[in-house]
Amino acid sequence: MNSWWEYVGDYLGYPKCCREAFQTEDYRTRPVRKLDGTGYVPCAECDRKSVDDLIATINSNRKAVAPFPEFPDEECDLVYEQYLKQGE
Repeated sequence: MNSWWEYVGDYLGYPKCCREAFQTEDYRTRPVRKLDGTGYVPCAECDRKSVDDLIATINSNRKAVAPFPEFPDEECDLVYEQYLKQGE
């Protein structure tokens, strides 16, 4: 089973490189990156892309109903339930 961060990052449309970096790097000590405060933490490579390109990539891969950066609590709860069912 994928980690929670991999699962939710995929659901939200975050690029795989960013999901992997988030799990392996200490993101708390890194300098502020683009889209800070949205919940998305771009990897070093994606941080060099324009904000418009990043948002377009995220929204084109997004499974969430609401466009980036929205993620209502109700939908988050449903995603968590789906994640737990993977392990059954």
